[in-house]
Amino acid sequence: LSGYPLTQDQLSRVDTLVFDGGNTIYPYIYPFWGGETEEFDITGLEDLRLLPNLRVFEIISMLWWENPDLEPLHHVPNLQVLSLGLTAKWQNLDVLESLPNLRELAVFGHDLDDTTSPKILERLKEKGVSVQVF
Repeated sequence: LSGYPLTQDQLSRVDTLVFDGGNTIYPYIYPFWGGETEEFDITGLEDLRLLPNLRVFEIISMLWWENPDLEPLHHVPNLQVLSLGLTAKWQNLDVLESLPNLRELAVFGHDLDDTTSPKILERLKEKGVSVQVF
């Protein structure tokens, strides 16, 4: 994909991003990829700032690093739907409270900090966010 860089105009039109090794795009990029190797793994969320109109962000797989940080979501104010798939313990969950348009959150309970996460999730519910913990 490095041979086809996206312009800022194209990036600003992205409203949905799904990290899932089962997506149909991967055989077009790498026809022999079986989904078991690391070529497409995501190691950080810093570049989400390039997607100012992102509304739906789903992490199903392919996000692999210890203690993933949600701080970059601060740069995605239009985010409405967030699904945090299986990974390690999420860091800076409190950034979700600063997202003015967040309406839905789905997360696996074992990926949450036991001390602060319940309070943050409760405050999100009080703001009208639909919270699902699996």
